[in-house]
Amino acid sequence: MNIKKLFDESKKLYGSVFWDDVELALTQDPYPFGEFGDWFFTATAMDKDGNLWDVIWYPRPDADEYDDYCDQVEDWDKPDAAEIIEEEYYLD
Repeated sequence: MNIKKLFDESKKLYGSVFWDDVELALTQDPYPFGEFGDWFFTATAMDKDGNLWDVIWYPRPDADEYDDYCDQVEDWDKPDAAEIIEEEYYLD
């Protein structure tokens, strides 16, 4: 599958974020990861060059007061960290 098409489809399904001026299309919904008291939300993503990324959002200090994941992060559009996991992962 063409990288641009895959990027656009992922962006449409799961949304996108920017990290250091690089647009990342999420390839899955963010999910909680880690042990109680030391957890965060994570999701895989891809950039327009076909690289695989890991994106991280830290929960709000009062996240335990919210039942809905959507409310447990201050701003889903601004991840707290992102890093390339594998270069050219999505290349044909």
